[in-house]
Amino acid sequence: MTAAINHNGVLLRPASEFQTLEPGVYLDVPFSEYLRAPALSNSFLCGFERSAGYAIWNRDAPVEEEAESATDLGSLVHTLALEPDQVSDRYLVMPKLKLTTIEGREKAADYEAQAKAAGLIPVDRDTFRKAGLMADSLLAHPDMRMWLRAANGFSEATILWHDADTGLLCKARCDRLIFVTGGVVIFDVKTIARLDKLNRWYVQDYGYARQRAQQSTTNSSP
Repeated sequence: MTAAINHNGVLLRPASEFQTLEPGVYLDVPFSEYLRAPALSNSFLCGFERSAGYAIWNRDAPVEEEAESATDLGSLVHTLALEPDQVSDRYLVMPKLKLTTIEGREKAADYEAQAKAAGLIPVDRDTFRKAGLMADSLLAHPDMRMWLRAANGFSEATILWHDADTGLLCKARCDRLIFVTGGVVIFDVKTIARLDKLNRWYVQDYGYARQRAQQSTTNSSP
């Protein structure tokens, strides 16, 4: 997208304007660029629950590139469910290989090298199949399909705003932002190994409640 879009009175800005750091809703901002933006985020602030030093270290410490490029099941499910058109631009699905053999390991290494050269994340076929089943299960629910495939919705939208009390610049990344009459609905998609573990303690431990939306009547919020 190369131009801003006025959607129901909200100016949706293109990624090319993100570096201005003007408050608003931005589309197609690469996640790496979002992370670099000098604004406060929920993930940064939650580090202060341990200590200020930990929060700053967790934000600024170097990260092993190999670990960053490894397949994350949650991220893969997100892409399949929310941005299916981006799958081939982010992942290289490897054929089923027999890693107990020298030939299989050599072929796996070749595919991983190809993926790295192309800026893609290698993913084995079994993991891709598992993630696909999880995404399809999510979309099989009629209400979820309606929201996640709504024409007036946008995936991975980035929001910048100034906090009404402090004036500090804040940022948020929405898995899915859907415009509805009188406002917006924001979805935060989570993956979990077992549904029976999803209780109020789980929500508290992972800080999900801290991300709940709060209505604002100030002019500082987009």
